[in-house]
Amino acid sequence: MEEDEVVEGFSLRVSENLLRKLASAPEDVKDSRVVVESDRDRHLVEAVREEERNKRRQLLERFRERQQRKARQREERETALVQALVQDLQKSYFRPRMKTVLCESERKACLECYRENSNDPLRCAEAVKALSSCARRVQLDRISSETQ
Repeated sequence: MEEDEVVEGFSLRVSENLLRKLASAPEDVKDSRVVVESDRDRHLVEAVREEERNKRRQLLERFRERQQRKARQREERETALVQALVQDLQKSYFRPRMKTVLCESERKACLECYRENSNDPLRCAEAVKALSSCARRVQLDRISSETQ
């Protein structure tokens, strides 16, 4: 009995014979074709096998590193995408109204005068008059713009 499996356009057949061989195969398969006649040959065969194991380990390590690099790149792309979406949402939903500070220079001048003349606040009468004049002017401008 053979099993058929289709994966992304490829067909894969696994026979019972192959399954039996794989199930009964020992973990560390020795190459039975190599005939070891001396200690020197045994050392050479072992050196070749060790080199093959090292190559497999290196290939596996490179594969894992590549997979990790791809995963990091994918995560960075997704993080950037999420951040861009969050910024777009914040721009569209959380736009604070920008209020212009009216009479700012007059207000600063008044505060500075009070700081400098904390013992004699009457010296700041001119700064206070300028601030209140500016405030009245802004009020009148706003009232006249609303009625038009």
